[in-house]
Amino acid sequence: PAGTVWVAALGPGGHRVRGLLLAGDRALVRRASVAAALALLGSLLSDELQRRPPTRRGADASDSSGSGDGREQGPGAGRWTR
Repeated sequence: PAGTVWVAALGPGGHRVRGLLLAGDRALVRRASVAAALALLGSLLSDELQRRPPTRRGADASDSSGSGDGREQGPGAGRWTR
């Protein structure tokens, strides 16, 4: 029926699919579809981050050398990776 939309998200930890039945005109259904797809992706990524927290690249996070103001310096400062 009109307003039936399927959205899906795929990430490193799996995938999710949702069926929606949305009311409204074409523009409203499109906006709601995009919002639902982004929410689905956000929940997938959030769950993935909870399962595998990021690790520091470069110097050990416990390294106390630096400027003393809490900010990191040098190449790779502030970069995160899995």
